[in-house]
Amino acid sequence: MKTILYIILILCTFQVYGARLQKEEVYRAEFCNGTKQVTLRDRTRADCFKDGYAVEVDFADKWAEAIGQSTHYALVSNLKPMIALIIEKEADCKHVAKIVESIRHTYIYLLGEIVRIELRQTGPLRCITGTITP
Repeated sequence: MKTILYIILILCTFQVYGARLQKEEVYRAEFCNGTKQVTLRDRTRADCFKDGYAVEVDFADKWAEAIGQSTHYALVSNLKPMIALIIEKEADCKHVAKIVESIRHTYIYLLGEIVRIELRQTGPLRCITGTITP
């Protein structure tokens, strides 16, 4: 069985300095179509379940955290992991390469499985396009 981890890139307008453009909850509500967080049997909370996936929505600089959380939510819920990575500024694009390489290494070398990483992007920024396969 092939493990598929979708990374959905939510791309927004440029931000030069300062705090986040919006709170994570705003992006979560938009991506998850307004559904509330799902409390799992171990009392952790996935941002939502969507089309057979346990979803973690997080900012680009929290990419490593997002990998761990989405993987855990998938394990506990018996669904596949999905990360909706929020890209608010051009500097966030550096995190996309980090998450792609980390997922490739984790799934291929540690689990011995092939991973397909599909990148869907909206908005004015373009960090990476297309489908990435090892």
